Amino acid sequence: MTIDPDFVSILICPESNVKLKIADSALVDSINKKIEDGQIMTRNGDTLTQKVDALLITVDDRRAFQVHDNIPNLLMDDSFELAE
Repeated sequence: MTIDPDFVSILICPESNVKLKIADSALVDSINKKIEDGQIMTRNGDTLTQKVDALLITVDDRRAFQVHDNIPNLLMDDSFELAE
């Protein structure tokens, strides 16, 4: 299953109103490795333990939102910042 790009085209970050895009597989793989190593913390301060199926990221590459079972989680507390 993949996320419909037309659906993603209408999504924005709920806080900054910046448009979202689908992260490429290299970034998803990199984030999943960091999740495995306990290196990803959500805005809420929780360490992620479940690998993501996909990510939606802001077009400015600052924030990531988890996607599990083709369902994006756009809750700010569950999002995380991307390293610069």
